[in-house]
Amino acid sequence: MHLSPATTWSLVLGWIVLSVVVGVLVGKFIRFGGPLMTSHTLHEDSHTHGLADDCPRCREHAEHPEASLDRTNTARLLRGQVYTALDRAAASRLTRAIATARYLTGILDGESS
Repeated sequence: MHLSPATTWSLVLGWIVLSVVVGVLVGKFIRFGGPLMTSHTLHEDSHTHGLADDCPRCREHAEHPEASLDRTNTARLLRGQVYTALDRAAASRLTRAIATARYLTGILDGESS
């Protein structure tokens, strides 16, 4: 069976696109350790009322705030505007991430501890 060059390139391009899409999806699955993304339940706006404790998507935000929270919620938490248990968890993770970044920056800058 002989394929034309155009058909061959179409198949190769299709395979590359499929490989990239699957790689991204698998990477997200591994990174977050579970389903790719859940949905928000109906609740108040997280910007004014905090992450909803009974919402699966808010729980994901709290588990990985550095990767999934928007800038407004991140800034709110870093300013100490914490309203819910998930807010406390997310703020704690952000604080630890900042402390780790400062420590590692110190190592790169040649500081000793």
